[in-house]
Amino acid sequence: MPDANWYLERAKQRLEEKIVEDPEASIDTWLIVRKQDEDSLILFGASPRFLAQISAIAVSGFEADELVFICDSFSAKTETNPEGEKWGQGEMQRRHDEPAVRALLTESLWVSIVKRGDTEVTLFGAPYGRLDGRLVWLETPSSMPVVDGFIPKALLGGVNTKGIRELAAEAKSGVVGKLLLEAAEDLDEKDRWFHQRVGTIKSMIRISRAHDEQLGFAIPGEKDEEAKFMESLREEKGTEVWSTGAKDR
Repeated sequence: MPDANWYLERAKQRLEEKIVEDPEASIDTWLIVRKQDEDSLILFGASPRFLAQISAIAVSGFEADELVFICDSFSAKTETNPEGEKWGQGEMQRRHDEPAVRALLTESLWVSIVKRGDTEVTLFGAPYGRLDGRLVWLETPSSMPVVDGFIPKALLGGVNTKGIRELAAEAKSGVVGKLLLEAAEDLDEKDRWFHQRVGTIKSMIRISRAHDEQLGFAIPGEKDEEAKFMESLREEKGTEVWSTGAKDR
């Protein structure tokens, strides 16, 4: 199974590629949904908070047991902002263009790997600076366990969400549970699994539109299955799709 450093190296490579085109560029936040040590779904393009928020839907629909969260963000060298007050939620990102604020911040790539059963999120960082249109990677800090904050709590709640089939089995005495189980009986396992994932992706796309978020996705897998996904999602206009060959970007 890839570790946090492996994912950090992928993110560093991607950021360095983008810097060549735009010295002020940053990378999209990625949410990688994994099942049994394999990448099942990659979500990107939306805000970090939104991706963390919908992680529960992705885990349930893809019956996943692990999440990888990669983002490009800021960390502060001091516990307080230039006014001497404690940093507020999202303040570093919101005010990073102010010279007095920028002097207190360090840009970093962050990776979190969260597994089913975890009760805390461990952050792994790769801080960097920008010099003459290129990146200068700084000394990597030690890993940092985190339990507070919207994103860590959302990821922990997401990765510990039950899968759709387990939820249906628990609710089989109710109308919805019965309908889900009966629908599954009408399909062979391969078709059931395919339609479950397509339905999950469509739900997340529609939720993203309701929140004015732009959601892109990639589905690592066999090329014939990828073609089926593309066809099923063809009517979802404005959604960016990576091909299988781009899953390592």
